[in-house]
Amino acid sequence: MKVLQMVFLVDDYQQLFCVQDIDPKLRFHGDRKLPMWTPVDVYVLDPMLRPPDLWACELSTGVFAVSERAESCLATFLEMASELLPLSFTGKTINLVNITEVLNCLDYSQCDGTRDANGNLFGITTSAGTFYAVDKFAFFPDRFTESTLFKVPYSPRIFALERSGEPDEEFKAAVEHHGLEGVEFIPVWDERVGTIDVTYKAGVRTLYCQKNGKRVVYDPDRV
Repeated sequence: MKVLQMVFLVDDYQQLFCVQDIDPKLRFHGDRKLPMWTPVDVYVLDPMLRPPDLWACELSTGVFAVSERAESCLATFLEMASELLPLSFTGKTINLVNITEVLNCLDYSQCDGTRDANGNLFGITTSAGTFYAVDKFAFFPDRFTESTLFKVPYSPRIFALERSGEPDEEFKAAVEHHGLEGVEFIPVWDERVGTIDVTYKAGVRTLYCQKNGKRVVYDPDRV
C-alpha cells in the first residue's frame, strides 16, 4: 500500500487563472461549496503550452479542474471523493474538483514539518483535535476508506492511495490507464518502509527511505 501526492506539471501544461480577483477568504478545506457557488471566469495565461486533462488552477493548490474526457474517465472516483464546481472557460463550462474526502489519517508521531523556536510543529486546534502542518508524511493504514483520492485536514495537498494498481479500482491507476495528462504522482509513504523523503538538488528529484536503520534511495521494486 502506498500514498502518492498529486503534483501538477505547470511548466509543461497550461493552467487556469481567474479573470477577477480571488476572494482572500476562499478556502478549500473539504467543506462543500456547491449550494452557494457562482461560476468563476478563468483563462489560460500561456496558450502555447499543451492543454492538460487535469488542470492546475489559481483558485488554490488544493483543487484542480478536469477536461470533459478526464471527468468521464474518472467519474466513479470523483463522485466518491469530491464535488464538481463549474468554471466559465472560453465560453463553455469546465468543472473544478473540490475534494471533500478529508481524512484524519496522519500519524503525527512519525511525521515532520516546519517547527517553531521550541521545536514544536505548527498546528491548528479545532473541536475535532489539533492538525499539524507537515511535509514528511506517515499514515495510519486502518484509517483509509474506499476512496483512493483524498486530502488531510487543513492541507492543500491532494493524495492518491494505491492498493491494487487496478484502473477500475484506483484513481491513480485510472489516470495512467487512460493516458490523462497534466499531473504526476510522487510517493510520500509506503507501508513497507514508512515515510518517503522527497529531495531536490539542481532540479533533480530523489526519493529516500529508511531501510535497516539506514537512509537509502527509495526503489519501490526492491524494498
